[in-house]
Amino acid sequence: MSNSKILTTALVFSFLFISCLKEDSLSPSGGTPPNFNQIPTGPGGISAAYSWSEIASFPGKARSEVVSFVLNGEGYVGLGEDYPNFFEDFYKYNPSTNIWTQLANFPDSGRRGAISFVINNTAYVGLGYGPDSIGSGFGEKNDFYKYDIVNDGWIRLNDFTAFGVENTVAFTVGNSGYIVSDRGEVFQYDPDGDMWTAKKELFDFDIESRESAVAFRLGSKVYYGTGYDDGARDPILRSRLRDFYEYTPNTDSWVEIDSLPGATRTNAVSFVMNGLGFIGTGNDFFNSHSDFYYYSAQAVQWVRVKDYPAGAGGGLTSFVINNVAYVGLGSLSNGLLSGGSSKKFYRFSS
Repeated sequence: MSNSKILTTALVFSFLFISCLKEDSLSPSGGTPPNFNQIPTGPGGISAAYSWSEIASFPGKARSEVVSFVLNGEGYVGLGEDYPNFFEDFYKYNPSTNIWTQLANFPDSGRRGAISFVINNTAYVGLGYGPDSIGSGFGEKNDFYKYDIVNDGWIRLNDFTAFGVENTVAFTVGNSGYIVSDRGEVFQYDPDGDMWTAKKELFDFDIESRESAVAFRLGSKVYYGTGYDDGARDPILRSRLRDFYEYTPNTDSWVEIDSLPGATRTNAVSFVMNGLGFIGTGNDFFNSHSDFYYYSAQAVQWVRVKDYPAGAGGGLTSFVINNVAYVGLGSLSNGLLSGGSSKKFYRFSS
């Protein structure tokens, strides 16, 4: 497709992915993007404006495909998988003390690829893939909970009514939460009524499906891309993607922008910091990646930054507090099939 192709949608919204807080990994930040005429670069034109530093490792077992969110200036991380093990434990990270604290376990059973979002300083978590509560099998989940931060507990809510879902995009619109299925189906969650409502399809990107994509919001626009087309019959031939799209709520339209540089990928990680959208790592069927980039809507361009220091991998997580990103966990390896999960976490800042 050309960069001028417009894709329309019947739903007007503003995106906040994972959390609706200002500190959230996909919230717009009050920071100012760097001056692109003054960005120091090293070999290969890699920007030196941002750097990585290791922080305290995650205290639980190594894992990938976790959920994370921010409440009251602390990062929350939990669930995930290190095959064949699924985890239900949760932890919070205090950036002032560099200390992780274990919290109450998630109910039911462990899982990977769950979703989370925050509405009015309350975190909602659910769905994903894992064992059922009685240990008789595995499958996609549709149960849903909110976290009681005062009592460190979980409260079960109404199930997601359509079907089990894993590795989907989650976000908030005003006082409602939304998820988008791999087929572009949109569902709205109303926390006051504890109800899920089916909405019209959000987009059509001329592929059969899109799983394990990423999204971030810059100002009034939403940016969505990567992932893989799960519609191909042969899993080795499933199309890994690097295309990206910009959504403008005022005109209710999608337009294709420049693709993410580098390789196609799924299971990447993304966040927003200093008014820029960052994305990196991820994998295709045979190879994992450590490269990282940011997108500037102001300059309409992608810029490469320093690679993720722990090496190539996918299924990492991130959260942002006061314009500092915290990135970690994931399966770190030379390829998707070689395994090896990480407990490392890194601070990423300018």
